[in-house]
Amino acid sequence: MSRVCKVGGKIIILVPYSKALLYRLGKWMREKLNLWKVGREIPLKTLKNIAPYDGKILREYIVGISEQTFLLPKGFKKITKKFLDVLIWVGLGNFLQSIIGGYLLVTVFEKQSRQ
Repeated sequence: MSRVCKVGGKIIILVPYSKALLYRLGKWMREKLNLWKVGREIPLKTLKNIAPYDGKILREYIVGISEQTFLLPKGFKKITKKFLDVLIWVGLGNFLQSIIGGYLLVTVFEKQSRQ
C-alpha cells in the first residue's frame, strides 16, 4: 500500500469471504472433482488483523449474496440463485447475509502517513 498510494489515498481490496457458505460448498465440490484451476485460496472473515501499518480501514462489508452460487452445479445453481434473489427482493437480504454470508469481503483502506 505504501508504494502505490499517496497519503490520504484509498485502496479497495476484495477477497473471498470465509462465511460464504454456497461459494465454499461449490469450491469444495470443484476441488474434489479436480476442476478447481485457480490455485490455493484462503477466504477471510476480516482484514483488520492484517491491515498495513500505514493504513486505516475505513469500511469493511460483504457483497454478492446470490452471486456466490456461480460454482454450484447448473440446475442447483439456477434454482438457488432465483430463490436467493426472491428472498433479497422481499427484504431478507440482511437476514440471508447473516446466515450464508456474501461472496466477497470488501475492505476500503486509507493511507495515513509516510513511512
